[in-house]
Amino acid sequence: MPEPPAMMTGDSLRIDYMAAHYWAGLDVADTTWATDTAALEQAVADWTALAGLLPPHRAAELTADALRRTGCTPALQRLMYDVMTHYFCHPNSPYRDERVCLALHGAASVSETLDSTTRAAARRKAAVGGRNSVGSVAADFAFLTREGVTRRLSDICGRYILLLFYDPSCDDCRRTEAEIAASRHIGRMIDAGEMAVVAISPDGDTDEWRSHAATMPDAWTVGCDTAHSIDRDGLYLIAATPTLYLLDSAQCVLLKDTDVREVIRLTTPPHHAPSDVCYRKLKTRTLAEAPPKPSRRLTEAPLYFQPSFSLVIRDRIRLNKSNQTSLSLLYSTFTIFVPEILHG
Repeated sequence: MPEPPAMMTGDSLRIDYMAAHYWAGLDVADTTWATDTAALEQAVADWTALAGLLPPHRAAELTADALRRTGCTPALQRLMYDVMTHYFCHPNSPYRDERVCLALHGAASVSETLDSTTRAAARRKAAVGGRNSVGSVAADFAFLTREGVTRRLSDICGRYILLLFYDPSCDDCRRTEAEIAASRHIGRMIDAGEMAVVAISPDGDTDEWRSHAATMPDAWTVGCDTAHSIDRDGLYLIAATPTLYLLDSAQCVLLKDTDVREVIRLTTPPHHAPSDVCYRKLKTRTLAEAPPKPSRRLTEAPLYFQPSFSLVIRDRIRLNKSNQTSLSLLYSTFTIFVPEILHG
């Protein structure tokens, strides 16, 4: 792990220095990196911990730069792309970060090393993944309701709109549906007319969808995408189901790829989100000009002070005690900046 100069003061500057020089030790000409998957994955795993201490835009910039550095070794760049997207883009990864993920796909899409099929796929993921970001207006689409009526997302009214993309045969989807239905908080908001739940199956009108739709709560708007426009037109990137969005009354995205607990947290006082925040923004700016809403990581407590992150770091250090390099990296980083994580 690179040591910051002694004259460099301030935690943020020292962290940025270490992050900026983290990949300097990766010899891109050493072909063994391309075959030693475990070693590269360990390096990326340790990088996720360090990247979590950076501002989101800086983490995205440095992660994409690391991928570009491997361009002279095709096999290494492909492996690096696969491993990094697994950590930062996989829907079930605890390190998933949309900004880093988009930066990776953007770098891969213009790579002169990766094959044309991989570049084309990365280009599409970068284009679709950047849509419906927090602070933007959610893409509108038509759907067929279980009552046989064609409606559009823009027809739905409510202070909050909970948009659920699901698969009727998906066990995780059923658990999420049950969690929403069992929430007293969400139930009260639906009864008060403050929240509308819209459950959409992107796979079209099937017997399985009709059978399952009949079992969902009557207060929900349940539909399917008969035209398959969500996938065909790239309106939403649904990497896995269930996928949850929370919209405000102007159908601006408040939460993207979220979970039920976060929905409840944001819609419970004192965390009420202003329902007209995007409307006020769009009155003075076009959608293309409107700046993205800052990540929640900027407005909440720093990631490394959150208990869940402390446990992750402690567990990672325990698991890597046999790997002296990994242990040194983690220990040097977190004893400098967050000693309470290790000794608390």
